Amino acid sequence: MVARACMLLDEGGSLRVSIPNEGSFCWKLGWMLTTGLEFRLRYGLDYGTLMRHEHVNTADEVEEVLKYFFQNVKAAYFGINKRIAFYRYYECTQPREVGPPSFFGRVKSRK
Repeated sequence: MVARACMLLDEGGSLRVSIPNEGSFCWKLGWMLTTGLEFRLRYGLDYGTLMRHEHVNTADEVEEVLKYFFQNVKAAYFGINKRIAFYRYYECTQPREVGPPSFFGRVKSRK
């Protein structure tokens, strides 16, 4: 999906992404004390099971992918810093021309 965004991005454009800080203490504590607690009280089920299937990548892994596909990646955090935050925001510019040609050949650009 990120590679596709690179191909569709206009000259001088940017990809802006906000993601949960999955993999951090704050994010886990946040959902455990809010949605997780309500889910357990209402349905008697462990919300963590759902989260393991819904949030398959950590925020660090998403950042790594963004840095692979973009030359310029700026980040901001809703919290104290990268490790103690609930959400991350990224602004990505200057897409790289990376990846195997066979991958990019299968994806048709709208340009």
